[in-house]
Amino acid sequence: MDNKERICSRCRKNIATEEICPTCISELLELHNYRIGWAMALEIEREEREGENISIEIQ
Repeated sequence: MDNKERICSRCRKNIATEEICPTCISELLELHNYRIGWAMALEIEREEREGENISIEIQ
């Protein structure tokens, strides 16, 4: 991983040295009561978001 600053992949607003910015890391840890790491919390959030985008057609 390079040390270049980039845009946060979660909020797309803040500068991040990791995949996501410190603000988003704090939010993820707080949402999950610090029981899991921020990377796992981010993965859970992404999967939940993908699940919301699935539409089911009943025939």
